[in-house]
Amino acid sequence: RVGIPLHSVAARRLEDVVWTEPEFYDQLLHCFPWVDAQRRLWKDFDTEKFLARYVARGWDGIRDMIDYCMLTDDFKKEAMTFAHKWKQKHAIDPHSYPLDALARTLFLNEFRHTAPNPVGPKTRAHSIRMAALESEHQMDMDADSLDMQDDNR
Repeated sequence: RVGIPLHSVAARRLEDVVWTEPEFYDQLLHCFPWVDAQRRLWKDFDTEKFLARYVARGWDGIRDMIDYCMLTDDFKKEAMTFAHKWKQKHAIDPHSYPLDALARTLFLNEFRHTAPNPVGPKTRAHSIRMAALESEHQMDMDADSLDMQDDNR
């Protein structure tokens, strides 16, 4: 795939563009003068700390993150709609729809024109969900065992 190196993930590799495509970088710099500051400062930006600060405040933090990160009213409205749908799904299955995944989706602007998707396998949230389901299953098994003991008395 080919894409502009200015979105939040690709921006971390702007230094590579400077070394491999200097003419292209000069053109980017001409069109987007702030790109050099982004290139120099992005490597020092702690994305996890940024997201954790909002996630720690729950849904109020998510709302504040949308207000802070979404620059246009249309983006804010679309992000709030996405977050509302996520919140509804989170109420039913909080492990498949964790707040940190929502914050990351909003931060990377991956919410546009999509529906909330559950967190998939091989993630921390999936592991937590599976452990919770296993614990629930074990509690059911223990309860069945107690019922059988009561029946035998």
